[in-house]
Amino acid sequence: MRVRSLLCIVAIAGCGSSAESTVTPATVGEDMAMPAGAVDLGMPAERDAAVPIDLAMHPHDGMIMHGDDASTPPQGDGGSFMPPASSDPPVAHAPPASIAVSTLLSGQDVLDVSVDQGGGVWAVTSSTVYYFAPGRSTPFTYNQANGLARGQYTWTDTWFSPGTYPVTFSTVAGGMSGEAIVGNFGEIADRVQVNPATGAITRLDNMQVTPANTTPSEYPEHVKRVVAAWRAVVDLNGTFQGTAYIGGFHGYYAFHGLTADCGCLAFEEHQHYINDTLIAGGDVRALAIALDGDVWQGDRDVVTLLPQRSKGANTGFFDYDFTVALDVFPGVRDEVSGLAVDGAGGVYVASDGNGLAYLAPSTYATSYWSAATTLPQNHLKSVAVDATGDVWIATASAGVARLHPATGAWTYYQQSTGLPSNDIRAIYWDKLSAGKKIYIATDNGIAIY
Repeated sequence: MRVRSLLCIVAIAGCGSSAESTVTPATVGEDMAMPAGAVDLGMPAERDAAVPIDLAMHPHDGMIMHGDDASTPPQGDGGSFMPPASSDPPVAHAPPASIAVSTLLSGQDVLDVSVDQGGGVWAVTSSTVYYFAPGRSTPFTYNQANGLARGQYTWTDTWFSPGTYPVTFSTVAGGMSGEAIVGNFGEIADRVQVNPATGAITRLDNMQVTPANTTPSEYPEHVKRVVAAWRAVVDLNGTFQGTAYIGGFHGYYAFHGLTADCGCLAFEEHQHYINDTLIAGGDVRALAIALDGDVWQGDRDVVTLLPQRSKGANTGFFDYDFTVALDVFPGVRDEVSGLAVDGAGGVYVASDGNGLAYLAPSTYATSYWSAATTLPQNHLKSVAVDATGDVWIATASAGVARLHPATGAWTYYQQSTGLPSNDIRAIYWDKLSAGKKIYIATDNGIAIY
């Protein structure tokens, strides 16, 4: 069967778009040694390799309507994140090692953490944005009263608990000094700039669907479904004067001009993979910038690669189709929750239910690790690769696992040996720091290694 690849085209009648005010690169490159090849450790035989999806390209000859997935919830597109339901008790493969950390926001359920170009630390709980300016031990705080994550939103589709909900924060990605992209559930995201000395907000851009930039037939769907940001990444060297990519409830979005006025449509939504048998892109909870500036995306169904910076400084979000689409965990929902690119260009894929995979550079030959032999559990929340190539893996309730690819050795860290909690929300490597500076967001504050 021939499989067609399609995608949403912004500013053409099929998918619509939303514009905001103009926007303002820095180094986000990965300078890491190439790790030794990973090995298959414990995944079932039927998952020995990722399955490439036929990418017979569809020409950009007009538009694509969402008639099917607007009327009924299809196979995963825009649907709620549903990791495998099986129990996942922690497994002790080796005694946990001691880890010496400093902490921030003790007692807070921190959902995400990031660092901006100036070294400021940003973090979010569901109700508050925290900014630790360089040299400050106490944070500036921001919330809805400051204009972020505005008001409430009403959900009407019967397949997702209709009702009115408060808008809550969900993710953060540092940009220029004193700048962050702050994602939320209910209004997509905000770009906020502050004065590092005083904490005063100097600029705020709200990213949301607006009727002025969508066709009448598309606007109701976008308002209902393009309403969340699960994950954000920033490429300050990216297209159109630096771009943030924001993974959401229904595909992912781009916000340009992080370093200077881009002279372009600053906010573009939404993009996801579609072929004749699969509408993928619901619940995009993993994004990573490839070494050449292209964008890896992971969702419930697939991992894809979208050409961006590699095609030039003014490459649009919808100028190219996906060049890679992989079913990384065949036979089950992929439920991708984290992506990290190593110094060789390989990609680590964390799944909320299926463990960890590695896609080798260029070939995408796949290796797996699971709780059967190495992982503390298969429900993973995030993954990061540090300057030496070590892989840091956040689990749902079993602490942090650390893979040393050069030797194949594993180290485990838990609350009993120094972490503030075993419930890890996100893990982040500070690329601006020398060597290893790892931020670990937990339900009991942030640990800094």
